[in-house]
Amino acid sequence: MKIIKESSLISEIESGYQILWPFGIEIKNGMLTAKVSEELADKIEFISDMTETELSSTEVIDKLITLIENEVERNGYEISYGKNRIYKMTRREDVNKALILDSSEVLMPEGEYESMIDVDVDALEAGCLAFATVLDGTIVSIASENPYREDENVVNIGVETAEEYRKNGYGTSNVAALTYYLLDTGMTVEYTVDNENEVSMRLCEKIGFALDRFVLNIFAHKQG
Repeated sequence: MKIIKESSLISEIESGYQILWPFGIEIKNGMLTAKVSEELADKIEFISDMTETELSSTEVIDKLITLIENEVERNGYEISYGKNRIYKMTRREDVNKALILDSSEVLMPEGEYESMIDVDVDALEAGCLAFATVLDGTIVSIASENPYREDENVVNIGVETAEEYRKNGYGTSNVAALTYYLLDTGMTVEYTVDNENEVSMRLCEKIGFALDRFVLNIFAHKQG
């Protein structure tokens, strides 16, 4: 395991930062990298010999979260966290096109739609692509690209389907259609899934995505 020590958590707190990132783990290609403040480095040595399966288990994640929570609480901070699996696809031919339904259509920014879900208007106005299932003028499922990206050649996408319209293949179809189109532009497509969301994991694998890495990020926020 590679541990990258960042600046002191305590000194950052005293400097008045409102949001901190005291801990991050990434497992990729069998290699584990941990980014952690100096105060926490020694306390996470117990994960150094763990397998990816062990490290991504609920028991170990909860232990890490509790450890860091105790560390920052005494300085007036509380935490939030994300534990995700990142799936990736780079080749258009890997998309299972048989999953794409005729009901999947490109969502037009200037279109006037009713919606049963929260549509990311900012993403559409920013020119981001979205495929949706629109029934009788109402959006019941949508897959769209995230307008915020760290790498201009990598786009992260997400999907949302109204609860009463799930299990009809709409979300899967929209993700597959969106992915197929984006790969044609030369982009790499990533899909982020909560570590405990087995339904979304199966969706990714069915479409043709492959697991790229596991990521655990823990953030500290000033209480109140």
